[in-house]
Amino acid sequence: RRVPVLPQRLRGRKNPDRNNAALNIRFNLKRLEENIGMTNREKLEKHLENLKTYLEESEFGGHRAASPLPLSDAEIAELNKTDTSFSDAVMCIIDEKGLKDSEVYKKADVSRSVFNNVKNGHCSKGTAIALALTLELSLEETQRLLRKARIVLSESFVFDKTIMYCIMNKIYVADDVNYLLSQIGQPILREAR
Repeated sequence: RRVPVLPQRLRGRKNPDRNNAALNIRFNLKRLEENIGMTNREKLEKHLENLKTYLEESEFGGHRAASPLPLSDAEIAELNKTDTSFSDAVMCIIDEKGLKDSEVYKKADVSRSVFNNVKNGHCSKGTAIALALTLELSLEETQRLLRKARIVLSESFVFDKTIMYCIMNKIYVADDVNYLLSQIGQPILREAR
């Protein structure tokens, strides 16, 4: 499946300004809405209602998912001692599940060059989360994998709570996750920092 590219007239010049970034985000959201079928849309609307309830309840002390604390110095030292880096762990999981690299980066909606950067040890929060979702890991496995990249999902941030909700409800398709994120005013996975 080919990813649509912004028309040349909308791309901007060598130094794109903020308006072009906003156009790019709107273009991506339009593509997401077009890719979602009616039955899937109904499911996502139900999930959107449940997500809003989940966010409200967790904000006021209701139902809460397991929330990791920030990494302590001892945990950082332990991570530094282990031989497995984030990229090695991702590649190991891909091999264990019998997947091809191309299947993974296409399903995660990341480019081949970004995936190669991950293999070389460079990864953004959004890319790391997209890969974890694509590999269909549990919340605990996702937290463990993300910690290798020095990333923590926290209940303090709506974006993180949304990702946790998606994992707990087995919503692993990047377009579906991006749709839910966009509907509650959060950046989609590509723009996450």
